[in-house]
Amino acid sequence: MQTPSTSFSKFTDLSWRIFVRNIRAAHRKSILGMVWVVIPPLVNAAVWVLLNANGVIQFDGMEGISYAIFALSGILFWQMFLDALQIPFNTMMTFEPIIKSLYFKRSSILGATSLEIVFNAAIRFLILILGLIFYEISFGIGSLLFAIPVLVLLLLGFGISLWLLPLFLLYKDVNRLLGFATQFAFFLTPIVYQLPDSTTWFGKIAYWNPVTPPLLAARDLVLLGQTEHWIGVGIVFIVTIILVISGWRLFRVTCERIIERI
Repeated sequence: MQTPSTSFSKFTDLSWRIFVRNIRAAHRKSILGMVWVVIPPLVNAAVWVLLNANGVIQFDGMEGISYAIFALSGILFWQMFLDALQIPFNTMMTFEPIIKSLYFKRSSILGATSLEIVFNAAIRFLILILGLIFYEISFGIGSLLFAIPVLVLLLLGFGISLWLLPLFLLYKDVNRLLGFATQFAFFLTPIVYQLPDSTTWFGKIAYWNPVTPPLLAARDLVLLGQTEHWIGVGIVFIVTIILVISGWRLFRVTCERIIERI
């Protein structure tokens, strides 16, 4: 009979092995390797900086903060959220043939995706650190609190993916719809622009977007060392915890039944 500690040890060991395998497989046949994690946000930020320079995007500005680091930080935090949302689908797609033919602790796949999400977030944060150094922005003690809203961002994306994974195993259209939805959501989230006036319909959408409070809080803390979005972060955190706990349970309960049908 397995004790809880033995079961947890097997879970963590298998999760780590799957994580290492995914990282190696993702970059084994890639010339640039991990550079592909770096290039997209830099190119994306460069496009928005060009638009801002030509007056297409208006930026009233933060004191001592250039639009380039404003846009880059927003895009990097958005990419962290996207990783938490999309990596579980990519991993599940990779392991779907194995899931059908072999029995193992399926939740270890989710454990591996969690490690990969944190790994990618660490790389993106290193890019941000280099950007802060380049633009001579100090990173004080208060800035360290950015880890709290970033954790909320990662948990939010992961929680949403947990609820969608059972549908994804049955219908591959879910992944395509998710890709379309995230592209649309990019423009409804104040990533490359400041939060609009909440009295307008567009401002209300951006204001009530659950990604908005943790993203803005993380950016404010990194760039300014303080934020006024803690209440919003707290509300999103409560909702996120409910999503993750219920989504994890939903996955464990439905996974076996769904595998029998695919």
